[in-house]
Amino acid sequence: MNSSFGSSAPAMNIAQYVNYFGVSKGLALSTISLYIAGYVAGPLAWGPASEIYGRRIIFIISVSIYTLACLGCGFSEKIYQILILRFVAGCSGAASICISGAVIGDVFEADMRGIGVSIISLAPFAGVALSPVIGGWIEAHQISWKWIYWISAISSAFSLILVVLFFSETYHPTLLQKKTRKIRNVTGDNRYWASLDQKKTDLRSLMHNSFVKPFLMLFHEPLLFMITLYIWYLYMPFEMFPLVTKRVHHLSAVKSGVSFLALLVGGLIMAIIYLLYYTPKYRKQCALVAPEEVSPEIRLEIGKIGAIVFPLSIIMMGWTGNYLCVSVWFPILALGLMGASILSLFIAFYTYLIDSYLESCATAISINIVVRSLFGSLLLFDCTPLSPLPFVLQTKAAKNQQNSQIIQKVDQFPGFPSSKLCHINETFIDRNPLKAVA
Repeated sequence: MNSSFGSSAPAMNIAQYVNYFGVSKGLALSTISLYIAGYVAGPLAWGPASEIYGRRIIFIISVSIYTLACLGCGFSEKIYQILILRFVAGCSGAASICISGAVIGDVFEADMRGIGVSIISLAPFAGVALSPVIGGWIEAHQISWKWIYWISAISSAFSLILVVLFFSETYHPTLLQKKTRKIRNVTGDNRYWASLDQKKTDLRSLMHNSFVKPFLMLFHEPLLFMITLYIWYLYMPFEMFPLVTKRVHHLSAVKSGVSFLALLVGGLIMAIIYLLYYTPKYRKQCALVAPEEVSPEIRLEIGKIGAIVFPLSIIMMGWTGNYLCVSVWFPILALGLMGASILSLFIAFYTYLIDSYLESCATAISINIVVRSLFGSLLLFDCTPLSPLPFVLQTKAAKNQQNSQIIQKVDQFPGFPSSKLCHINETFIDRNPLKAVA
């Protein structure tokens, strides 16, 4: 939520930048574009790094950097200082987005994973919905633009305290590595090793994991590529709504910001529908196929709702939001429908990626964020033909999994998913030196 709040909150106070620093509006808007540019660069490092060093240390480092960057923005007196720190904030803020989904895959078993994804998917909605409310209130009351960054820093510092005090390591290979290392230190027996001990951590391998592996996954995994394009497409209509509330209906900054809460309300309603209907349905499916695991494409069932409602909500907003004679409540309703459809697609796609890629899901989510942020800044082409993608993926799932090299590797190690975590103590020891034990 901190990261998504920071991405859009300064947009309401661009006029203050222009007056305070004496710069053009285009340069002031760069505070937003450079933050999004950080979303392009950051995940390339954070996602793969979490698969080498574990989730906890990456969370602590990234949230610490984000807090300091926001604090620095609040005390900046030159525009170039803010621009640099905003890029740093974007890079570090992207870590929580790309790793949180992987943590869900680490912690929750398959039948509970959707609940976790629905919760973390609501967090960006809250950030996007609250940022125009707070930013509009600051603009309306002529409060300094610095408070946007100080609020972000305070919120992020609180999150950092929670992570340090209560967040334990969740990545299974890292847990295994720590356990084998402890046994070696206690017993002096060097025959016990974990799979991570065999991974190279030199500069060349780190660069490969950060900048080569994600793009190899993107272009070698067709389902990942299509999902990435689709999720980018979901963000495009957000730019439409402020034009409706301000230019057409002439709402004040505060009222325009408050109307964004419809996005969060729609997401909450869809989350409740998922918890009350789709989660029990998925558990029944798990019971039917037990002891086998449910195929990942079952996760796409809820995405069919979003695939239909999302284009309709865009049409509704376009038709009702362009005329002053039509009540502003109709485009607000369209925004609520948009929020519900987007959350349904987020839940469908992210649970599908987590179930499909498991150990490599952090890298898969990272490259997803990189490409959608890059395309979102360039607006290269129209993705309307991708609307029926959840239906296509579900019908072609078997073929997609056969073409996926990573899914094939995951299937070769059925004992590794989080549902088998309880067996780690029984299987982690191997009598051959330097032999992987996972």
